[in-house]
Amino acid sequence: VLAPGAIFVSYQAARGSLWAYVLERGAQPVIVPLGDLPEVDTMVVVLRTALASDEPRRAPIWKTPAGRYVNALTEPVPGALRFSPRALAAELAHLLLAPLRAHLARARHITIAADGTLGLLPFEILPFDGAPLVATREITYAPSLAVWNALSRGARGTPARDLVAFGAPDYARLRGTPAAAGPLTQLRWAPLPGAAREVAAVAGSFAAGRSRIFDGVDATKANFVAANRSGELRQTRYLHVAAHGYLSPAAPQWSAIVLGGDADAPGYITAAELATYDIGAELVVLSACETALGKDVAGEGLFGLPYALTVAGARSTLLTLWPVADASTAAFMQRFYAKLARGTAPPRALAETKREFLRDPKRRAPFHWAPFVLYGR
Repeated sequence: VLAPGAIFVSYQAARGSLWAYVLERGAQPVIVPLGDLPEVDTMVVVLRTALASDEPRRAPIWKTPAGRYVNALTEPVPGALRFSPRALAAELAHLLLAPLRAHLARARHITIAADGTLGLLPFEILPFDGAPLVATREITYAPSLAVWNALSRGARGTPARDLVAFGAPDYARLRGTPAAAGPLTQLRWAPLPGAAREVAAVAGSFAAGRSRIFDGVDATKANFVAANRSGELRQTRYLHVAAHGYLSPAAPQWSAIVLGGDADAPGYITAAELATYDIGAELVVLSACETALGKDVAGEGLFGLPYALTVAGARSTLLTLWPVADASTAAFMQRFYAKLARGTAPPRALAETKREFLRDPKRRAPFHWAPFVLYGR
């Protein structure tokens, strides 16, 4: 059931064309043909590549005379035109949002399900009425309409804790093994010094005794498994993980959260394993690198960590679309959790935090705030 002022938009490719299925409260579903848009996937990849760089000059955007978009340090072909990320975002908005203007104009909360490469696009950055979409609307995502409908909205009991957090794992001894970790074997992971500050800042938003923190040598898979078996992951309001994430688009079951471990007990919690856990948190935050990516299944969105956490019982999940800077992440999470602690719902808390970053001259670039996306209700 959609709340007043909320709409659900599902972008799907069918018969060689792109379509938008729009659901509004009290209205019949509407199908909006967006046409044959062969360049949309390329546009999304090129824009995302530019946005994911903390220095835009490292991934310039060009439009060739043939109408193709590419990232290149120098002019890729004679006659290519230099494009700014803002200009490319405007072109995507013209293709993806403009045909839905009548519906979007009435909405204050938009849930988006996007097939294929569109699932990599933070729609919040697309301009609408002269400003990024997130400046006036809350945006959430769903793997698909079927999954979104299945999410429980019933009342849950009072959680025993406000927060359980894992952060800044000790990766010095972490090794995968072929038997236990499949393709994860021999991977190496850099320390995350900012993650410890991030977890401390997040915990500071809640009353003493209402949080449990596993950091450093305690941020291990063994402790995560134990917290699941004891019911602790089911009985917390928020579950926060500040660690590396491993993405495997070709084999999404191997996408994983990377915690501490050793050769005998690797620290990888794969999506396939995570889906079997009992997580009743109102919100799970994976503050890691590119945790939102996965393999797309037509009509079912990105299959990976977002889907696994939904199956595990999480009502909503905050994930990242590209690697994030430690300092920016810590600042973002501190502001975000301060709003949650005051009783603000996750979609509004996220939108308000992004708007604060938009007003901050040092952090207004999408690199700092756009990768954080919220899946769920």
